[in-house]
Amino acid sequence: METLFENDDILVVKYSEKSVAIFSSKEWANENLTNLKEFGRYNPNLTYKNEKRKGWISSFKNKKLHSFLEENFNFTLEKEEIKEDFEKELLFKKEKKSIYVVKYSEKSIALFSNKEWGLKNKEEMMEYGGKWSPGITYEDLKGGWIFSFKKENTKEYFLVNFKLNISS
Repeated sequence: METLFENDDILVVKYSEKSVAIFSSKEWANENLTNLKEFGRYNPNLTYKNEKRKGWISSFKNKKLHSFLEENFNFTLEKEEIKEDFEKELLFKKEKKSIYVVKYSEKSIALFSNKEWGLKNKEEMMEYGGKWSPGITYEDLKGGWIFSFKKENTKEYFLVNFKLNISS
């Protein structure tokens, strides 16, 4: 992990190719809670220098993160540090039931649906490796089920239920 910014209040590190983690004191986090919630998600199980730490995780692409760092610390994330998002591709759409299947990344596929359909099919999606993820988005849709291409039964689920032959 590369340290991007550090002062007496916070430590900002490149947590992955697409994310940054912000570590701070509890007092500082409480004082800045409103801002942190706007651009990040609290995670009590982050790891930094082989130690478990509580912190906030955010996407490099999050504009609110950029604004916060610039306004409060006069710090700008370098453009080359920001990776372009994978081009999400719509694979299946059934408007009547509000079901959308999207190739979400090189490693995953996402399923967005209305709440009724999602609750009705929750157990089956979990059996096939689906995990509910409230933070994923596609166009104006927010929150959906994410499936990994690594799991063989993921491909089976989409072939059987949506007649989609999924390949990573």
